[in-house]
Amino acid sequence: MKKLLVACALLSPVALHAQVATLVQPSNISYAGLEKNMLFYANKRFTVTQTGSHQLDASKLFDGRYDPSYTGAPTENDPTVVLIDNIWAVHTQKVAYVGWTTRYWPPTRFKVEGYNISGTAGWQTIADVTGYTNTEYIQTLFGQFSKLRFTFYNGTGPQGQLGISELFFLHGEAVQAYDGLMVRYDENGEVNIGNNQRNSNLNVNGNIKTRKVKVTQQEWADFVFDPTYQLPTLPAVAQFIRDNRHLPDIPSAAEVSKQGVDVGDMSARLLQKIEEMTLYLIEQHKQIDTLTQQNRLMAEKIKQLEQSHTR
Repeated sequence: MKKLLVACALLSPVALHAQVATLVQPSNISYAGLEKNMLFYANKRFTVTQTGSHQLDASKLFDGRYDPSYTGAPTENDPTVVLIDNIWAVHTQKVAYVGWTTRYWPPTRFKVEGYNISGTAGWQTIADVTGYTNTEYIQTLFGQFSKLRFTFYNGTGPQGQLGISELFFLHGEAVQAYDGLMVRYDENGEVNIGNNQRNSNLNVNGNIKTRKVKVTQQEWADFVFDPTYQLPTLPAVAQFIRDNRHLPDIPSAAEVSKQGVDVGDMSARLLQKIEEMTLYLIEQHKQIDTLTQQNRLMAEKIKQLEQSHTR
């Protein structure tokens, strides 16, 4: 019996400790807390708009650096409003957190709202705060939110200026660690950089700079040189261009604008046109060579006629 009591005494603190969960609140004086932030680079991945005469630098609000953006003095009648739309509407399940942090000049009066599509869709007030004195704020929220709206009615700068370093939405079950800040791998092994598109193995919202690109292609344009290939006549090509304003087998500008370009397929199509042009040039060269020979023979006959005439 004594051994059983000792064992229970040893195990109880461990069991109690295992039930404790702590949250490191994001702030300008901490170096953790944003791991599950959905809003990293929201200005590039989602739709961010602002209203009010005094607007913040959106490029600083979502980059995870805590470098603050400062603006003029918002007021009750002219607040600074940041709307984040088209975010991933994933239910918070147990809990999620929303908030802001800054280095200096925090607001004392602000409101945080979310558009909750769970149940009856509509805007939900998450926080409506007056008389706040800290430089960071965090609040729990429950639901399925497709939009978030932060409204700042004042700042505490010398002339009422507002400072905000980061806006965040910590959603443990919707995002991977540092989602959007680094490369995103989804459950299918697809990679998303700078967006939330999931329609290709690699999705990049922006420019790509590389030293070399290799595209494997199943079909190539060497069929043009097959003796059985029916080379379009130049009059037929000219008529097609007049009717369609682009080359045969090449997509129009409208198609490219809407659907984009398959680099491998387009390379093969362009090569096909080059090979067709090569055949046209070869045929043209034959005709020129024949005309050159005919001209030379005619010139010799003319010379002979002239010589016989002078005699």
